[in-house]
Amino acid sequence: MKKLAIVCGAPSSEMLAPFEDLDYEVWVLGNRSQNYPCFDRIFEIHDELDEHDPRYAQWLVDKNVPMVVGKKFPIKADHVTVFPYEESIELFGSLYLTSSPAMMVCCAILEGYQDVTLYGVDLNIDDHEYFWQRPCMEAWVGFAKGRGMDIKIHESS
Repeated sequence: MKKLAIVCGAPSSEMLAPFEDLDYEVWVLGNRSQNYPCFDRIFEIHDELDEHDPRYAQWLVDKNVPMVVGKKFPIKADHVTVFPYEESIELFGSLYLTSSPAMMVCCAILEGYQDVTLYGVDLNIDDHEYFWQRPCMEAWVGFAKGRGMDIKIHESS
């Protein structure tokens, strides 16, 4: 199985991801996808897409790249799948998912990836949403390691 690079938006290391290394599959966030040369899957879990330009969802779908989306994503397409909420609950024992990066790690576990590196996932704690997202991400990384996965956070994150 290929190695997996999960790429999110922190500038500390997002552009250091192995975008063109064929040994890796690369997963990115939808709202950052325009910044990357290539990737294999887009995650757009947010149900509040009305905050974005109404064309945003169509713009993502038009990339014709496999996508994982939230339950309220407004467009159905063959390459668009809803995040596996029930499988996540069975895996972890609860629906403890407070961020897209945590959901990406959850999918990596569910899909059997063994070698995962996180890029651009800093989650610096302040009064921002990362205050509750970071502990969840730490839980999922620890959970993955406990299951024998080699999961790494890039040294610049």
